[in-house]
Amino acid sequence: MRVLLVVGDSDALYLFDPHPESFEIELETNGSEALKRYRKRGPYDMVLAQLRLPGLDGSDLALAIRRENSEQRITVMTDSASVGPSVRRKLGDIPILKLKNLQKIKAWDLPDRPDSERGEGQTFIDRVEAALALQKRGAKALRRAEA
Repeated sequence: MRVLLVVGDSDALYLFDPHPESFEIELETNGSEALKRYRKRGPYDMVLAQLRLPGLDGSDLALAIRRENSEQRITVMTDSASVGPSVRRKLGDIPILKLKNLQKIKAWDLPDRPDSERGEGQTFIDRVEAALALQKRGAKALRRAEA
């Protein structure tokens, strides 16, 4: 599985470790460089990009990739408590994931961990999608996931 991870803040990297050896996570720290890499090596199984990046920001990166490949699975991540309506409108159907929500489910769903009560056989992409689903359901669902 190939994932392009674009983070301007290296503190977010801990959320993506450990990951199975079968995962090829390619890291970029600049949005403009990430777009160049995507054009050379894409598509990926998933692209995850922080909203705030040097160079091209995460929303512009996501839109540029989506224009090149409308089928590319891409998620924009933020560590902000809220995202303004202008950013939400700009991104359209591209999901915005709050990093704290990914962190909350990480404890029970590490990738490919066979003894996971709720996550048997789930992958990294499943984990990101589960965080997005919990986020949509709100704070109560997130608290239940932590329990």
